[in-house]
Amino acid sequence: MMMALRRRAGFSSRCKAWIEARPREAELYFGGNMDLGLTGKTALVLGASGGLGRAIALALAREGASVALAGRRIGPLEELASDIQSRGTRAIPVLWDLSDLDAIERVASTTEKDLGGIDILINNTGGPPPGPASGVVDQDIEIGRAHV
Repeated sequence: MMMALRRRAGFSSRCKAWIEARPREAELYFGGNMDLGLTGKTALVLGASGGLGRAIALALAREGASVALAGRRIGPLEELASDIQSRGTRAIPVLWDLSDLDAIERVASTTEKDLGGIDILINNTGGPPPGPASGVVDQDIEIGRAHV
């Protein structure tokens, strides 16, 4: 492990000493699993087709959770599901434009049928545009409500 970590980040001799003195902490810090007790749990990750949602889905899967991947772009969702499945964890892509509130029941039913009851919800969705509260208009509030 030591050589892989040193190559990965170009560690100095001080880092090498720290890693050698604390191998368990080093493994956790540099990519090991922390065993958060998620094995056997099911997560529904909204906005999983890229960015933060994708990273959260991968982290949950790495910790043993089955993952339903919801988003608007089926291609990236299918690729991510395939990647997660290749690591031995269950994952399904679920096409869902999160502004379509009528689809909530379909997404929940699909997830429960394929993976089991939903234990974890990651509400990684858009909302009103950034800015001061004084500039919020009614339309921004409705957009925010649609994503909660």
